[in-house]
Amino acid sequence: YAEPIAAQTGYPAMALQLPGDYDGKDDEVTWLYYFRELAKKTGDPLTHDFFRSAVPFIQAIDVFSGVLKEKRIRAIIGGHSKRAFYAYNAAAIDPERVASVIYMGCEALYTDINNYLPSVNPVYIQDFVKCPVFYIGGTDEGGYEMFNITRLQQVMKTPWTIEYVPNYRHEARSERHFLDWRMWTSHIFDGRPVTKIRNLSYEETPEGTRFRANIDTPNKIIQAKVWTVYCDDVPFWRDLVWYPVLMQRKEGTLFEGYVEGILPDAWLVEVKDIAGGTAGTVSTPPQDITHKETQVREPHFSGARLWKPKKTEDEKN
Repeated sequence: YAEPIAAQTGYPAMALQLPGDYDGKDDEVTWLYYFRELAKKTGDPLTHDFFRSAVPFIQAIDVFSGVLKEKRIRAIIGGHSKRAFYAYNAAAIDPERVASVIYMGCEALYTDINNYLPSVNPVYIQDFVKCPVFYIGGTDEGGYEMFNITRLQQVMKTPWTIEYVPNYRHEARSERHFLDWRMWTSHIFDGRPVTKIRNLSYEETPEGTRFRANIDTPNKIIQAKVWTVYCDDVPFWRDLVWYPVLMQRKEGTLFEGYVEGILPDAWLVEVKDIAGGTAGTVSTPPQDITHKETQVREPHFSGARLWKPKKTEDEKN
């Protein structure tokens, strides 16, 4: 994301390798679990990997400040998966210099305090994070339970801006990620408005389902869509196909989309807009309709749920 933003805007950008490589030991999981075990033994949140790996973000801002020869700078920081936690905690550590957090692909709701100390948990430290937060995830986020991001939003005192990429896995390389980093940079530093989606509702009819939402924005709306899904993989909700239907403006800020056939199991609304020459997308979290059972999905990164690559002879041995 850094190079396109720097090329298009002239804003300086830095790509931070985290965790870094130390003496050839480049297995990030080794460091992750070392610090988590240390935090469990000591009860000291300063030893937890969520905190220790937040410190390099702060050090990177220090380096930036020196390179730019500016005593005070403000930066957007972000990370994917576990690095999302690190960025969020860095914002709690340094609320003056962290202008915003882009929190990608990590929907965990941690309730096991033995493994995740409250002082490094986003739900518990949200009062210390003063900046806006933008979450970019995917409908097929392996490793988490379906609707976790919806539940997370319900316990955050200041709701996050969300883009929940339909039919996307636990990764951070869709075209929406690149568009939205650029859009969010324009929002934070140039005042570009961000579209708000509210008052979601649906109504069953004999032939289908009518979905409605209010879309508040001064921006030019390119497309508004309702995405629906039918779950045939209870309780895991893996590798499902979300289908789009265009929404039409009914009156004022009210938009409506109609889906024929049986009632879907879940839905969300996504809006693509443009302002100041910068396009971007935002969405709602997924909305549960039928309340089917959910469990944590296997954290696979690609491939259908009934397919796994064969192991080579070397891997077997």
